Amino acid sequence: MSENPVQQMLDRCGVPWRSSQEFLRAGGRAFADPTGTGLEMIAVDGQPVTGLLHPLHFASAPDDDPALPPLLLCGYAVKAGDGSALGSLAAATADLSEHLGAPEPFDGANTRGWRWAHGPSSVELICFPPPLDADMAETRQGWEDDRLADATWLNIETGYRPALDPAEAADVEAFVPAHDLPNIIPPEEAFTSRPQQHVLEYVREPSAAAARMTGRIGRSRDGGTILFVTDQLYLVPAGEVLQIRVDRVRPGRGSGFAVASLVCRSRRLGAEKTISLAYCGATDGLDAFGPRVAVWLGCPCELRPCEADY
Repeated sequence: MSENPVQQMLDRCGVPWRSSQEFLRAGGRAFADPTGTGLEMIAVDGQPVTGLLHPLHFASAPDDDPALPPLLLCGYAVKAGDGSALGSLAAATADLSEHLGAPEPFDGANTRGWRWAHGPSSVELICFPPPLDADMAETRQGWEDDRLADATWLNIETGYRPALDPAEAADVEAFVPAHDLPNIIPPEEAFTSRPQQHVLEYVREPSAAAARMTGRIGRSRDGGTILFVTDQLYLVPAGEVLQIRVDRVRPGRGSGFAVASLVCRSRRLGAEKTISLAYCGATDGLDAFGPRVAVWLGCPCELRPCEADY
């Protein structure tokens, strides 16, 4: 049983947030995105709020691993008999507050909303109330469901991360750092950021031992896996690493910066995946780091031409 309040709510409401995309797709409930994007939406069971216009759903991207769950679930809810966006927002907020407690304001320039965040999981509600939605008229023309104008829009980031298997957990326990990873994320934010769907196959739920790996990279005991912690605990098969890439940006509107990334090719999908490794607030700040880590990995390093910071 998860200790995360958002994940506990999903369990209580019967939302299969741990089920793979291929399993959910096999359920056969697909429908067109009611906002008119043309994307195919896959329906998901469960009802964390009342008044859903359509089932909870997700959309797949070509480089998603179908053997893993979708991280973002969406929905639209309307308060029956109210006919207003703010009324729908209030009703859905009351439903979710029973599970998650008081939310934080989540207002935008033309939206009103609320947000609950717990570690890598979050729930967001937004609506487009008049007169704030004056610039939405053209956008609404593409909507296939007119009721969306009076709905609150629900986004659930489940925060799912695959569990460490016993061998992986032992590698984390035995971790010996080989290099520090400069300033990619504040240590206190490690493990609380939401995982990214396109690299989820390399992410793991961190154990207590992973805390000492923050901002460091090393190898597994047999050398076959690269382990590091930035915003997540990552385990990447060494054989899937293609190169280190360093993107460099000259000062312009900003002060300039550099980002080093690990570029991999997934054996399961054949797709190229990129994971950020390090950040520096100077254009040439990672010029030495990139080649040094590439030598350790036994792969090439691409120092990209400097680009302007527009």
